[in-house]
Amino acid sequence: TSKKGGTNHNKVGLMVRESLHYGSKTAIVMLSSAEGYVRFAARGTNNKGMSYQDYPAVNRAAPKWLKIERIGDVITGYVADDGASWQEAANATVSMKSEAYIGFAVAPRSGSSQVEAHFKVIE
Repeated sequence: TSKKGGTNHNKVGLMVRESLHYGSKTAIVMLSSAEGYVRFAARGTNNKGMSYQDYPAVNRAAPKWLKIERIGDVITGYVADDGASWQEAANATVSMKSEAYIGFAVAPRSGSSQVEAHFKVIE
C-alpha cells in the first residue's frame, strides 16, 4: 500500500465493516506514510466512536504491506515491509454478523484534499 497527494495526515488501508451504513461496526488497519505509522481503529458498537491504536513502523517510508484478518469476533491488523514477515499491529473484538464487507479505505484529512492510493498483490 502506498499513497501520494493530500496532506501528511491522510490514511489508506483495509477495512472490515458489518454494513455500508455510516457508523457501522468496523475495524480498519491503515497507513500514514508521511507520519510513519500504522493505525488500527475499531468501532464495536454501531454509531459510537472509534478506538485507535498506533503501531510505529520500523521503516517510516511507504510502501508497506497491510493485512486484515477476521477470525470469529477478533479482527487483527498486520504490517510488513516485505509481504512475508508479518507483525501484528493491533486487534479488537468486534461482534459482527457472519457476513461482512471487506475493502479498501482512503481517508483524506479534509474534504478538499485528494489522495491517490495504490493497492497491489490482493489475495
